[in-house]
Amino acid sequence: MLNLKMPAYVRDAHSPFLFILVMTVLFHDIGIEHYRDLSESRLDQISFNEVLYADSTLLVSRNTFGMNLLLHAIEEESAYYGLKLNHDKCHVLAMNGHNCIRFKDGSRMQHVEEAVYFGGFLTKHVNIASEVSNRIASAIATWKSLDIFWKEAQCSTRNKITIYNAIIQSKLLYSLETVEKWLSFHD
Repeated sequence: MLNLKMPAYVRDAHSPFLFILVMTVLFHDIGIEHYRDLSESRLDQISFNEVLYADSTLLVSRNTFGMNLLLHAIEEESAYYGLKLNHDKCHVLAMNGHNCIRFKDGSRMQHVEEAVYFGGFLTKHVNIASEVSNRIASAIATWKSLDIFWKEAQCSTRNKITIYNAIIQSKLLYSLETVEKWLSFHD
């Protein structure tokens, strides 16, 4: 996962939108220059190398060569716009082995066993049980933080159920529909 160091004047309520805009242009330019090499390093049946969300970027590649190529292209293109990667916030979650991903300056990107993206846990071993356990723990913590509301609020049970569905249930179930697809694909 990557994180660009943005100038201070860019960090406001609109910065996620600006980030998406800048990164879309950046990846468009990279795609034009490195189309053949990047398309060869894509996973089967996937037509992209990156996922942009808020102020984070997830890169996907079949191999070390492709990932290093993409990373170096991002560093070069970012410099053109006066931006640079925040090395401390960049991580490798290698699914097959312990690939050596390096920045242009030769320093190695930090390897992690799990990372948070889109509010969910990505793990090296695609551990669905871990994701579900983390979601349950988070939903319980939120439930407990609203304890006074559940006991003391002067609103109807119907309104409390609506609030429960909006806060607790949505926190627990957000994007878990992808788990079913993953499980059916791996049966």
